[in-house]
Amino acid sequence: MSNSRFIALMGVLAFAIFSMYIAQPLTPNFLEGVRGLSLSQTGLIFTAGALGNSIMAMVFSRMNPRWGFLAAQAVVMLFALFIWKGTSLPIFALGYFLLGGFRAGRPMIMAQARDLVHESQMGVTYGVMETVSAVVSIVTPPIAGILFEISPFIVYPISIGLIAVSIIFSSIYMPRKEAHA
Repeated sequence: MSNSRFIALMGVLAFAIFSMYIAQPLTPNFLEGVRGLSLSQTGLIFTAGALGNSIMAMVFSRMNPRWGFLAAQAVVMLFALFIWKGTSLPIFALGYFLLGGFRAGRPMIMAQARDLVHESQMGVTYGVMETVSAVVSIVTPPIAGILFEISPFIVYPISIGLIAVSIIFSSIYMPRKEAHA
Protein backbone atom coordinates (compact mmCIF):
# COMPACT_ATOMS: atom_id res chain seq x y z
CA MET A 1 0.00 0.00 0.00
CA SER A 2 2.96 2.34 0.44
CA ASN A 3 4.05 1.87 -3.18
CA SER A 4 2.25 4.83 -4.76
CA ARG A 5 3.50 4.04 -8.26
CA PHE A 6 2.09 0.52 -8.04
CA ILE A 7 -1.23 1.82 -6.66
CA ALA A 8 -1.42 4.29 -9.57
CA LEU A 9 -0.74 1.42 -11.97
CA MET A 10 -3.63 -0.53 -10.39
CA GLY A 11 -5.90 2.46 -11.00
CA VAL A 12 -4.81 2.54 -14.64
CA LEU A 13 -5.37 -1.22 -14.88
CA ALA A 14 -8.87 -1.04 -13.38
CA PHE A 15 -9.99 1.83 -15.58
CA ALA A 16 -8.45 0.32 -18.72
CA ILE A 17 -10.02 -3.11 -18.13
CA PHE A 18 -13.40 -1.49 -17.46
CA SER A 19 -13.14 0.67 -20.57
CA MET A 20 -12.10 -2.18 -22.84
CA TYR A 21 -14.50 -4.75 -21.37
CA ILE A 22 -17.78 -2.82 -21.15
CA ALA A 23 -18.63 -3.34 -24.83
CA GLN A 24 -17.86 -7.06 -24.77
CA PRO A 25 -20.41 -8.93 -22.59
CA LEU A 26 -23.53 -8.24 -24.64
CA THR A 27 -21.99 -7.96 -28.10
CA PRO A 28 -23.14 -11.48 -29.08
CA ASN A 29 -26.71 -10.43 -28.17
CA PHE A 30 -26.23 -7.22 -30.17
CA LEU A 31 -24.99 -9.07 -33.23
CA GLU A 32 -27.84 -11.58 -33.11
CA GLY A 33 -30.72 -9.39 -31.96
CA VAL A 34 -29.90 -6.01 -33.48
CA ARG A 35 -27.69 -6.84 -36.46
CA GLY A 36 -29.64 -10.03 -37.28
CA LEU A 37 -26.72 -12.43 -37.56
CA SER A 38 -27.35 -16.15 -37.37
CA LEU A 39 -25.65 -18.38 -34.82
CA SER A 40 -23.38 -19.80 -37.53
CA GLN A 41 -22.34 -16.28 -38.56
CA THR A 42 -21.69 -15.42 -34.91
CA GLY A 43 -19.57 -18.59 -34.69
CA LEU A 44 -17.48 -17.40 -37.62
CA ILE A 45 -16.98 -14.07 -35.89
CA PHE A 46 -15.82 -15.82 -32.72
CA THR A 47 -13.38 -17.82 -34.83
CA ALA A 48 -11.91 -14.54 -36.11
CA GLY A 49 -11.70 -13.45 -32.47
CA ALA A 50 -9.73 -16.57 -31.50
CA LEU A 51 -7.36 -16.00 -34.41
CA GLY A 52 -7.00 -12.37 -33.30
CA ASN A 53 -6.12 -13.51 -29.77
CA SER A 54 -3.26 -15.60 -31.12
CA ILE A 55 -1.90 -13.09 -33.59
CA MET A 56 -2.24 -10.11 -31.27
CA ALA A 57 -0.40 -12.02 -28.53
CA MET A 58 2.49 -12.64 -30.92
CA VAL A 59 2.54 -9.05 -32.17
CA PHE A 60 2.28 -7.35 -28.78
CA SER A 61 4.81 -9.69 -27.13
CA ARG A 62 7.48 -8.13 -29.36
CA MET A 63 6.66 -4.58 -28.28
CA ASN A 64 7.81 -2.48 -25.39
CA PRO A 65 5.18 -3.22 -22.67
CA ARG A 66 4.25 0.44 -22.24
CA TRP A 67 3.63 0.99 -25.95
CA GLY A 68 2.06 -2.45 -26.29
CA PHE A 69 -0.55 -1.65 -23.66
CA LEU A 70 -1.40 1.66 -25.33
CA ALA A 71 -1.66 -0.05 -28.73
CA ALA A 72 -3.82 -2.82 -27.24
CA GLN A 73 -6.29 -0.23 -25.99
CA ALA A 74 -6.36 1.42 -29.40
CA VAL A 75 -7.20 -1.82 -31.22
CA VAL A 76 -9.96 -2.61 -28.70
CA MET A 77 -11.33 0.86 -29.43
CA LEU A 78 -11.46 -0.18 -33.10
CA PHE A 79 -13.35 -3.34 -32.05
CA ALA A 80 -16.07 -1.18 -30.47
CA LEU A 81 -16.16 1.11 -33.51
CA PHE A 82 -16.47 -1.76 -36.00
CA ILE A 83 -19.22 -3.50 -34.03
CA TRP A 84 -21.09 -0.21 -33.53
CA LYS A 85 -20.86 1.11 -37.08
CA GLY A 86 -20.32 -2.11 -39.01
CA THR A 87 -22.94 -3.43 -41.38
CA SER A 88 -21.43 -6.66 -42.70
CA LEU A 89 -20.03 -9.95 -41.49
CA PRO A 90 -16.42 -9.14 -42.57
CA ILE A 91 -16.42 -5.87 -40.57
CA PHE A 92 -17.80 -7.63 -37.47
CA ALA A 93 -15.19 -10.38 -37.89
CA LEU A 94 -12.44 -7.77 -38.16
CA GLY A 95 -13.77 -6.15 -35.01
CA TYR A 96 -13.60 -9.44 -33.12
CA PHE A 97 -10.14 -10.09 -34.54
CA LEU A 98 -9.00 -6.77 -33.06
CA LEU A 99 -10.58 -7.68 -29.73
CA GLY A 100 -7.53 -9.92 -29.35
CA GLY A 101 -5.82 -6.76 -28.13
CA PHE A 102 -7.78 -7.07 -24.87
CA ARG A 103 -6.17 -10.36 -23.93
CA ALA A 104 -2.79 -9.38 -25.34
CA GLY A 105 -2.75 -6.10 -23.41
CA ARG A 106 -3.06 -7.55 -19.93
CA PRO A 107 0.42 -9.13 -19.88
CA MET A 108 1.80 -5.79 -21.05
CA ILE A 109 0.68 -4.04 -17.89
CA MET A 110 1.84 -6.98 -15.77
CA ALA A 111 5.28 -6.64 -17.32
CA GLN A 112 5.35 -3.02 -16.20
CA ALA A 113 4.43 -3.92 -12.63
CA ARG A 114 7.50 -6.13 -12.48
CA ASP A 115 9.67 -3.00 -12.47
CA LEU A 116 7.75 -1.40 -9.59
CA VAL A 117 8.00 -4.09 -6.92
CA HIS A 118 10.71 -6.17 -5.34
CA GLU A 119 11.29 -9.54 -6.95
CA SER A 120 10.20 -11.31 -3.74
CA GLN A 121 6.75 -9.71 -4.01
CA MET A 122 5.97 -10.73 -7.58
CA GLY A 123 3.49 -13.44 -6.56
CA VAL A 124 1.51 -11.02 -4.43
CA THR A 125 1.75 -8.41 -7.20
CA TYR A 126 0.28 -10.72 -9.82
CA GLY A 127 -2.39 -11.81 -7.34
CA VAL A 128 -3.39 -8.19 -6.70
CA MET A 129 -3.47 -7.45 -10.41
CA GLU A 130 -5.62 -10.50 -11.18
CA THR A 131 -7.96 -9.57 -8.32
CA VAL A 132 -8.36 -6.03 -9.67
CA SER A 133 -9.06 -7.44 -13.14
CA ALA A 134 -11.54 -9.98 -11.76
CA VAL A 135 -13.45 -7.41 -9.71
CA VAL A 136 -13.76 -5.14 -12.74
CA SER A 137 -14.86 -8.12 -14.86
CA ILE A 138 -17.56 -8.94 -12.28
CA VAL A 139 -18.88 -5.38 -11.95
CA THR A 140 -18.85 -4.47 -15.64
CA PRO A 141 -21.48 -6.84 -17.17
CA PRO A 142 -24.40 -5.55 -15.06
CA ILE A 143 -23.46 -1.99 -16.04
CA ALA A 144 -23.32 -3.08 -19.68
CA GLY A 145 -26.75 -4.67 -19.23
CA ILE A 146 -28.23 -1.44 -17.90
CA LEU A 147 -26.77 0.47 -20.83
CA PHE A 148 -28.02 -2.19 -23.28
CA GLU A 149 -31.55 -1.79 -21.90
CA ILE A 150 -31.33 1.98 -22.46
CA SER A 151 -30.14 1.43 -26.03
CA PRO A 152 -28.27 -1.52 -27.54
CA PHE A 153 -26.05 0.97 -29.40
CA ILE A 154 -25.01 3.24 -26.52
CA VAL A 155 -22.39 0.97 -24.98
CA TYR A 156 -20.09 1.27 -28.01
CA PRO A 157 -19.60 5.05 -28.12
CA ILE A 158 -19.30 5.02 -24.32
CA SER A 159 -16.60 2.37 -24.58
CA ILE A 160 -14.78 4.32 -27.30
CA GLY A 161 -14.83 7.48 -25.18
CA LEU A 162 -13.69 5.66 -22.04
CA ILE A 163 -10.86 3.94 -23.90
CA ALA A 164 -9.72 7.29 -25.29
CA VAL A 165 -9.59 8.67 -21.73
CA SER A 166 -7.88 5.48 -20.58
CA ILE A 167 -5.18 5.86 -23.23
CA ILE A 168 -4.51 9.38 -21.97
CA PHE A 169 -4.38 8.24 -18.33
CA SER A 170 -2.23 5.27 -19.26
CA SER A 171 0.26 7.40 -21.14
CA ILE A 172 0.53 9.72 -18.14
CA TYR A 173 0.53 7.28 -15.22
CA MET A 174 2.16 4.13 -16.56
CA PRO A 175 5.80 3.84 -15.61
CA ARG A 176 8.49 4.72 -18.10
CA LYS A 177 11.63 2.64 -18.28
CA GLU A 178 13.86 5.65 -17.82
CA ALA A 179 12.03 6.41 -14.54
CA HIS A 180 13.22 3.09 -13.06
CA ALA A 181 16.80 3.19 -14.30
